Amino acid sequence: MPQDIRRGLIIVNTGPGKGKTTAAMGTALRAVGQGMRVLMLQFLKGSWHYGELDAVKAFGENFIMKQMGRGFVKVGGAETDPEDIKLVEQAGFHKGYNRGRVGISRKHALAIVNRGGAKAADIVALKNEVQTKVREVWDLELEPEPVFVGFDKT
Repeated sequence: MPQDIRRGLIIVNTGPGKGKTTAAMGTALRAVGQGMRVLMLQFLKGSWHYGELDAVKAFGENFIMKQMGRGFVKVGGAETDPEDIKLVEQAGFHKGYNRGRVGISRKHALAIVNRGGAKAADIVALKNEVQTKVREVWDLELEPEPVFVGFDKT
């Protein structure tokens, strides 16, 4: 292969918890420092602003970072994105929606609550109903925030 031809490299950082963006940024900065061009795709669970987006602008076309994805979570002190609420409400699940003994919270549009006497299966059924309807209406997959313990989440 001629010396002036360089192959691209794809690196995927996955897993629970923190550190994926930090690892990717370190690798990307090393590559830019070696004269390579970098495209970093970051799949997110929210729509808040990250400082990394501003920092990579200093590298111009040598380091491009694009954020992709939508989530269904609120992390730390981040405010719930009004667009996330709109997705659920326009799919037919407004604050106070009831389905037997479970429903959508009267205060929080993205929270499923037990109104009393519901079983885990009832909560999971409503979660599945919301996810299915949002998928049908918006062609988006919602990711639930809680960890399911003691029963099958499907």
